[in-house]
Formats: sequence, C-alpha cells, structure tokens
Amino acid sequence: MQPWLDTFRESEHPPIADLARRIFRASFNGTQALMSSVRDEDYIGRTERLYLVQFEFLYFFMHMASRVAFGELGHERRCKMQDQLIPLIVQPTIESIFGHSPANMKDKMESEFIEKLNNAELEYATCKQLFDRENLFASNALFSKFAAIVCDLLGLKRKGEDTIYLQTFAKVAELALDLYKELNLPEVIRALDKDS
Repeated sequence: MQPWLDTFRESEHPPIADLARRIFRASFNGTQALMSSVRDEDYIGRTERLYLVQFEFLYFFMHMASRVAFGELGHERRCKMQDQLIPLIVQPTIESIFGHSPANMKDKMESEFIEKLNNAELEYATCKQLFDRENLFASNALFSKFAAIVCDLLGLKRKGEDTIYLQTFAKVAELALDLYKELNLPEVIRALDKDS
C-alpha cells in the first residue's frame, strides 16, 4: 500500500488526493480483513481473488463518493470530482500491483479497470436504498449487493442456509459500513468544494 500512497505530493490537489488516499486505504483495509475468507487453495488463485476483492472495494467506495458528491455538490461538480478522482485511483493502483508488466499491458488493465468501474457504477446505481433492515439479502439494497458480489469474488456460493456464506455476507456488509463511516465522505467532499 505504501508505494501507492507515495504517488501523491502534498501540494498536488490536497483535498482530492486526500479523498483518493482515504478510498484506497479503506479498500485495502477491507481486503486485508477478508483475507481469511478466501476460498481458494492455491496461492495464485488466492492472490487473484484478493485483487478482485480490492478492486470491488474501490468501485464501491468510488460509487459512494459519487453518491455523496451528488448530494453535496450537485451533478456538474460531482462530474468534475470524478474526472479528477479516477486517474488518482486507477493509474496508481495498476502501477502498484502490476508495475513490473509491460506498458501496453498496464494500459489494457487500466482500460479494463475503468470499464469495470463504469459497470459497477451502473449496477450500484440501481440500488434505491443503502440497507433493507427487514431483508439483509435484498438485491436493491446497496450494502447487500456489495456483500453478495464480494462473497462471490471470495469463492463463496449461497446454498440455502450455508452458515459460512451467511456469516461472511454479514461480515462483509458490516465491514463495508464501518469503513464507509470512517471515510467521512460528506466532510471530505465538502472540503473539495471549498478548494475549487
């Protein structure tokens, strides 16, 4: 994580860089907390699953930042924020994980990351509520949708009342909520507005 965080200079867009750092740190912490939940025996499979979980956390928290920015800043300034934020997340993430790869391969990975980010944005945008207190597994509740996606990436499949799946699902939803609260997006995004 440190090489990624080192890509920022303090004088370079401090509020937007702070938001990018917060999103990356929350995503990294979420992934680390779920390492023991990966259902893959070989090292390469486990590593790939963890990268996919890391990326999903990034997509999710970037979506949450977009939602909050829409409420705090309006459509036009939210779009401006996203235009600044995406390169601060995507390029350093690909570089820190795949820095040893050829440039054309990293360019392709960045394109795929942005495509998947856009797909995740569309999928998460269909959720009309953050939680459904009556149904933890509601497909139209944002934190439930995220938990289901992460469980799938971890290699868990829901089979009836499978205890491991249910426990992991609840853990992911609770973890995402705790990390979201730590992000303090309304305050961080209001700081962006003051900086512009």
